[in-house]
Amino acid sequence: MIKSIANFSGVFSYPYGTIELLVKYTHMKTAILIRGASASGKTTTTRKLLERLPEFRNIHIDNYINELPQELTHQEKREIAYKKGLQDLEKAVSEGVSVIIDELFRPEFYSAVTEMLQKAEYQILNIRLKVDLELLKERDLSRSIQVGDERLETLAKRSEIIEEQLADIKKGDEIIIDSSNTTLDSAVEQILKKLTSYSEDSENLGETKSMN
Repeated sequence: MIKSIANFSGVFSYPYGTIELLVKYTHMKTAILIRGASASGKTTTTRKLLERLPEFRNIHIDNYINELPQELTHQEKREIAYKKGLQDLEKAVSEGVSVIIDELFRPEFYSAVTEMLQKAEYQILNIRLKVDLELLKERDLSRSIQVGDERLETLAKRSEIIEEQLADIKKGDEIIIDSSNTTLDSAVEQILKKLTSYSEDSENLGETKSMN
């Protein structure tokens, strides 16, 4: 796994500067897996990426959870949501569509997702959004539905435990973004820059094969 860390506050311009050129590599089968604690910026980062990469399909586990009956336990909701998410991922993979999945990524779900992606020969890019607990609490105050300080502390601890569990099973490349010190616009540019490198590598490989 190739790992890089983004920790900067300025926004740099995307090298090619146009959405049309951004889309040039969306024909590649690519999966962006965005993980992080609640209020770390997963949903916003995903939305901003989809604005730049309209050919990508989003699989958002919280959407499935929010559609389920309230009488179900949180664990029951998550199990059903994971099943639905994997079904939608299987459909996207069968169509050769690139995807963005944003989730805390518990190990069992991560393993199922990456196994499916690897079998279909997808390029996997892991994005971890790190953020200071105090900033998480500050962001939570601006949400329409607040989690609360106590719950945020529990979720933040759970996120760290999950990171330890994922350490030995992660597939593909990884970018760790400290969103305490980096704007989400900058984070998006960092992700796009990495995707561009995949496109350039693919084009160079194609040129090499054609020369041979």
